Amino acid sequence: MPFIRESIVTTVSEDGTAHVAPLGVIEEDTRLVVAPFAPSTTLANLRRRPFACVSYTVDPRIFAGCVTGKRRDWPVVPAETMPGFRLAAALAHSEREVVEVVEDELRPRFRCRE
Repeated sequence: MPFIRESIVTTVSEDGTAHVAPLGVIEEDTRLVVAPFAPSTTLANLRRRPFACVSYTVDPRIFAGCVTGKRRDWPVVPAETMPGFRLAAALAHSEREVVEVVEDELRPRFRCRE
């Protein structure tokens, strides 16, 4: 059975800035799967640039700010191994490259490299 890890996913927007969004990332075997809803900015960004940074945090303000839309401009720092950003307040993070896309009308699945 897959495990869903609530996290903050950062992707790169068309203008090169960070897009920060809460998302339950699926752990399937040894891979992470990012499955954003359609339509969404995260989905559009992943289609344009197949990289995602998954940040793990326990700060509820980040989740609440993103969900309510009252705040999305959380501090980020450059990723270390991929083009993009990670959440500055992350306890840990995982930088991932998409290697396979499984299309779905509601939630395409972006399977990432181990």
